[in-house]
Amino acid sequence: MTIMKVLIVDDDKGDVFLIRKLLSKISDEFSIESANSFKEALSCIENSKYEICLFDFRLPGCDGIDLLRAARERGLTSPVIFLTGLEDQEIAVNAMKEGALDYLQKSKLTPELLYQSIKSSIELQKRNEEIKNTRDFLNAVIDGVDEPIIVIDLNYRVILVNRVVREKYPVTANDTETLLCYKVSHCCDKPCDNTNHPCPLSIVYESGRSVKVVHEHYQKDGEMRFVEILASPLRDAEDNIYAVIESTRDITERKLAEMTLEFKANYDVLTGLPNRVSFYDRMAHIMAFTKRQNKMFALMLLDLDRFKEVNDSFGHDIGDTLLKEVAQRLKNCVRESDTVARLGGDEFTIILHCVVDKNSAATVAQKIINSIANPFILNAHECSIGISIGICSYPNDGCDIDTLIKKADIAMYNAKKLGRNTYYLYDHKESH
Repeated sequence: MTIMKVLIVDDDKGDVFLIRKLLSKISDEFSIESANSFKEALSCIENSKYEICLFDFRLPGCDGIDLLRAARERGLTSPVIFLTGLEDQEIAVNAMKEGALDYLQKSKLTPELLYQSIKSSIELQKRNEEIKNTRDFLNAVIDGVDEPIIVIDLNYRVILVNRVVREKYPVTANDTETLLCYKVSHCCDKPCDNTNHPCPLSIVYESGRSVKVVHEHYQKDGEMRFVEILASPLRDAEDNIYAVIESTRDITERKLAEMTLEFKANYDVLTGLPNRVSFYDRMAHIMAFTKRQNKMFALMLLDLDRFKEVNDSFGHDIGDTLLKEVAQRLKNCVRESDTVARLGGDEFTIILHCVVDKNSAATVAQKIINSIANPFILNAHECSIGISIGICSYPNDGCDIDTLIKKADIAMYNAKKLGRNTYYLYDHKESH
């Protein structure tokens, strides 16, 4: 491990000492600096570069999100992990939305947990930077391509097109045909409507100014492309609009890159399931809905049995394939309205939306156990595993996300104590 510069921002000297001690247990190759205020933290960030930043969520006169925003404005690109003494999942969700890569409670910190968080955050930051570099490259390519130009009169007749339009668009004129813009650009028999496919010509004529809209246009080969249209008015000597000039820019790659970024921010890349961040967000929404409707939902925490044996025996590629197969089987066992998410490793969670009681959840749990019990055939290898499931319900077992997760975890631990490959319903008489 090379020397890694770490910035700790916390106004509590005791907490700073604790974090330093935890880092020292991980490695003696951390170079640690600390700041105890918003101002001092920004000064450090402006004058030094850090591989990782650990921000306390509560600072004098502000919170960690304010600091994160200000630090990003000053060029901070390092991954940021929030540390807090609060058990407030809403804070965690907001922190992730603002760009923090993890959120840890000080009372639960261990060297192992802190090390894993730092390692994962640095890896995620590198992946995000690679995606950003790819997106920037695609945008540069798009910006360097010649742009189609169409000049249209107020009756939708095409007055002029450039070479790119003749090469890329599906309609060409002959001596007897009058070209209409909506036929040239996207093969329609009538002008764009102003709801799903806004008409640039109508907007420009009514507003008297330039406008940008995004359309779906089809090429000669039938391929659909996303294009951004900049439509500007052409005026006569008396300042009356007599035509509109439209320049289009192909933004397909940019849209796909944005969709990819959004997917990776909310979904597990391996299985395609919602990730931890998306799971918390969905839990919050389902909890609010269930409370309004005076209904109930069940939370399952699932952990694969003997997964490590498969990984060790057949390799990580087979292990990854197994996780994808497990994810599909879990989805097949629940309704479309339910949520199956991967929290990490071989740990999954399921939110059963609007259940009647815990027995309903138990029925689904047994269905899952039976499904996972069927052998997996992976690249000619037959693998058999089991699954342990802990179940709790809202609002009977808790009215906040952290409490429900804790109780589902207790129930799962009890399922494992019973011999694994079974489910366990949380019992109020148990606290640990």
